[in-house]
Amino acid sequence: MSGTLSGLEEGRPALVALDPPRLLGSRDPETGQVFFPRRALAVDGSLRPCEPVDLPTEGTLHTWTVMGEDAYGQVDLPGGPRIQTRLAPGAHEIDARYRLEARRADDGSIDWWFRRA
Repeated sequence: MSGTLSGLEEGRPALVALDPPRLLGSRDPETGQVFFPRRALAVDGSLRPCEPVDLPTEGTLHTWTVMGEDAYGQVDLPGGPRIQTRLAPGAHEIDARYRLEARRADDGSIDWWFRRA
């Protein structure tokens, strides 16, 4: 997946690409609505194709919670959607800036999270 925008990883839609890390989204060319994860068609039932776009890799933490030992949050991307994501370990603060981080996992998949910027 590294360095490509194919949107597929082992037959599943890819959410993130590497080199540099980026979120794979899409935009409805008629309405300008932005989606994550990437979608092929507009949401209004028109069957209008969406355009693949790279989304911003920094956003503002809207809310967060802890489940077990992991933290999860909703990050508002500028000009884009609010996404749900895993958060890096550490202290978290609503309205703080967070940045995407990603790496290739041992199994070849892409592991990703947001860390306070």
